[in-house]
Amino acid sequence: MTYPIVHPTPVATILTSTPNPVASQPDYSLATLILTIVNLILMVIYVTEQIKASELQSKATIDAVHEQIKASELQSRAAIAAVHEQIKASELQAQEALYNQHRPLLVCSYHPMAETILNNMPMPIKNVGLGIALNIRGILSFASSINGSKFQTGFIISSVLTPGEEPEKVSINMLGMQGMVDKIGKYSFFPDDKDSSYNQRLVLSYQDIFNRKHLSIYDGRLGTNWKVYVLESNSKWSIEDVCSDLMILERTKYGIVNQLQHIPA
Repeated sequence: MTYPIVHPTPVATILTSTPNPVASQPDYSLATLILTIVNLILMVIYVTEQIKASELQSKATIDAVHEQIKASELQSRAAIAAVHEQIKASELQAQEALYNQHRPLLVCSYHPMAETILNNMPMPIKNVGLGIALNIRGILSFASSINGSKFQTGFIISSVLTPGEEPEKVSINMLGMQGMVDKIGKYSFFPDDKDSSYNQRLVLSYQDIFNRKHLSIYDGRLGTNWKVYVLESNSKWSIEDVCSDLMILERTKYGIVNQLQHIPA
């Protein structure tokens, strides 16, 4: 039995003819890994920046909300204060309307008289206002038209003067008061009109039912009616504040009548 003769293939031929799978395909695993790492780093940076931006935006939003709350609080306070002011103004307006509905006003319903007849002619004091007048005091001051000397006398009306009633007739004692008073508040008891022909001043102080003080001051001269000098409601001053009742009621020994009697003919 014979066998075929097999010739061995040379090694060089095998090396050149056998394909090398490792050498034919490039290795991308390292590049892919590096690229993946770079992408992850970039992703982390991006996410971090987004978080920071979101935090800043949130902070800005919170600050804006706080500013809106503060502005709203200030606006609310201003609105509340305005409402309170309106309430106060309404209350004052209503109170003033109530005061005006009960406001007394005292006048002398007779024209000024010469000092020579004052002792014989009573001075009528009338309430022409809307409310009753209480605690009435009056002081009449003048410079004599005969000898120029100053004279001052006072009176107290103990009764209540109601609106529309007959005038209270006050007797003027020409002996005058025990001493003189110069001013009531900023107002002089004596005439200080630019027109020097006004030589008499009548000052009346009184109160209403709310205990508010009222002051009426009139200037007079012969031949005319009394001229209004001051009508002051809710006054700070009354005659009682500057002159005691004792001073009004006590008389001097020598008044204007006595002076006139000693003037040479």
